[in-house]
Amino acid sequence: MATTSKQKPINTNYEIFILGVSCLSIFNLLFELLPIDPYIEFASIFILATERNDPNANIKTASDALWWAYVTVTTVGYGDKYPVTNPGRLVGVLLLTIGVGLFGVLTGYLANAFLKPKAAEQHEQEGVNVSQEPLQVGLQEIKRIIVEQEQYTVLLKKRLETFEGLLQEQVE
Repeated sequence: MATTSKQKPINTNYEIFILGVSCLSIFNLLFELLPIDPYIEFASIFILATERNDPNANIKTASDALWWAYVTVTTVGYGDKYPVTNPGRLVGVLLLTIGVGLFGVLTGYLANAFLKPKAAEQHEQEGVNVSQEPLQVGLQEIKRIIVEQEQYTVLLKKRLETFEGLLQEQVE
């Protein structure tokens, strides 16, 4: 008779905590949006350590700590879980600061990625070599503006002569 092995069900907070951290690690590896995994892990550990023994705390399990850390670092802050001890609040302040900083960096990177191709195309159309020194680029820009101004001046002189001719014809 063959024996079958039974899997032990997940029943401890520590195992759930490890499972949650592993899922977050896989999520970060797949999507590579932000390196938030270490911050969530450490904040979860610290918040659980500071809040676990307080009778008024509402973050008492590893899953509560992971949920709170993820919601806090993304600056969503549902308010269902929150630290009640001063050390826990300090962890919260640090995690909020990190979250705002990380998403600010992501926003800046995306804005730069969207705007840089347009600027490079514009410089390419204008004949500006982006690899040149900034002073040379500035000098080329000034020369281009002067040439445009000279062209406009010639055009305005022609129009002025045309209007003067029309005015002379009307007077005569």
